[in-house]
Amino acid sequence: MKILVPVDIKKTCFRVTGLVGCMTDALKDEIEGISIMTVMAGSYLTSHLKNIDLRAERLLDTGLLKELRKQYIEKEASPAMQAVKEDILKFTSNSVVIDEILEDGDPVEQLSNVIKEKGFSHIFLRRRLIGTAREFFMGSVSYGLLHTVLKGAIYLVGDKTDKDMPCNMPICVVVVDGSEYSDKALDEAAFMVTRCFKGVKKLIALHVIDISSYAEKIENGIVPEKEADGILEDAKNILLSNGVNSSIIETSIRYGEVGKTIAEFVMDEDASILFMGRKGRGAIEEILTGSITKEVIHRLSSPTISIIIG
Repeated sequence: MKILVPVDIKKTCFRVTGLVGCMTDALKDEIEGISIMTVMAGSYLTSHLKNIDLRAERLLDTGLLKELRKQYIEKEASPAMQAVKEDILKFTSNSVVIDEILEDGDPVEQLSNVIKEKGFSHIFLRRRLIGTAREFFMGSVSYGLLHTVLKGAIYLVGDKTDKDMPCNMPICVVVVDGSEYSDKALDEAAFMVTRCFKGVKKLIALHVIDISSYAEKIENGIVPEKEADGILEDAKNILLSNGVNSSIIETSIRYGEVGKTIAEFVMDEDASILFMGRKGRGAIEEILTGSITKEVIHRLSSPTISIIIG
């Protein structure tokens, strides 16, 4: 497992660092590496350009641009990244080296390039809320990564993650539809429950029967309830084969609009984390279509959401 933690140096991310730290403590030698990364996106110029009577191209000639960048790194970026490293290490007794990656440019582009080049398998992002408990994908970064990362797991860490016991996940939900992508979500959920999470009381496999396609399936000779029973039985077997204790496995069928119904179920169960699978390519032919993924994330402001891609 290779972990990447994107850092917004102006925002605290202690729930993210706590979760990464306790996972590192639980997995020990299975962690291939941890990196923290910040993309400056020209932040060091913001407070200076309006006070400088120079054309932008002359900044390079005078060396001022390089000096501003250097000062920003020394005074803001490096101290913030060091604080993140220290927060991760608070939750693990293992000796682990945490690399720093510092880039400039478009955040989504730079993060995507680094993820592909270095082969990170797990990305942990802080969720940012706006308005009345509504999320905007940590600006556009989370949304952008969801549509550019082709393989791996993206964790959007929510406020429900306990800051003192970040791996404590009493209620876990995984969405299943019988596809290979939801099977990967089941594998990820089983791995986390058996190896990392603490205090798990329930791991619920949820299947939503989409009311918009119900009549069509009946006309085609498919009984949605029977199909759902088969999907959930297969899901249970995957969890069992991955070592999940049968005493905590539950299954559930719900009817409704898929995104809304998933979100309502997670809230009704007071779940700590939701696992979903999706195909790793834009919004095309996803297991959970782009609109559904966005709806679920927007509707759920507190639980952590794990999206397994590819």
